Amino acid sequence: MNAINKITIALYVAASLFALPAAAQTYPSKPIRVIVPYPPGGTSDILTRLIGAKLTESLGQQVIADNRSGASGNIGSGLVARSAPDGYTLLLTDIGNLTISSVVFAKLPFNVLEDFTPVTTVSYSPHLLATHPSVPVKTTQDLIALAKSHPGKLNGEETRILGLPDIRQKLDSQGTTPLPNTPQATARWLADERARWLSVVKASGFKLEQ
Repeated sequence: MNAINKITIALYVAASLFALPAAAQTYPSKPIRVIVPYPPGGTSDILTRLIGAKLTESLGQQVIADNRSGASGNIGSGLVARSAPDGYTLLLTDIGNLTISSVVFAKLPFNVLEDFTPVTTVSYSPHLLATHPSVPVKTTQDLIALAKSHPGKLNGEETRILGLPDIRQKLDSQGTTPLPNTPQATARWLADERARWLSVVKASGFKLEQ
């Protein structure tokens, strides 16, 4: 059994921004802060800095990434929910953070449905749910039913499995490279990618015209 779930990363603002048409006519008139509710080096952080650089060029105002991690992203999200609804404090987070938090946590510093207005989808990536062939399930519903009938008996792993030599070999043979999900691993991956493509550029003899 396997299932693919696309995790979407989106940009949000405080909910009542679009109730301010007069302010929108001169927007932006000062720097914009994008809250990233995770530590530096992760996917949301990298996307924010890449997009922020382009927005700075097109808007004529600096777009700043501000990492406010903690509580599974709830600290940063709560900060944006409490900010002035003027479009100068944005939130870049994955939808999973908001939807899962509303189910897992009994109390949140924000209301998912009332405190945010979605601006745009920035990116999405597939996540795979798989089981060993010996597990008697064929659908996600089957797996949920099995887990409920055997509480505390099922184990789940994600990152460690992707690091196993045979799994990596299989993924490599399919042209698939699992991306890291920690600041340290992401930094190593970026350094490796830079070195790899730098050697390609040098070997091609490409020269940048000034």
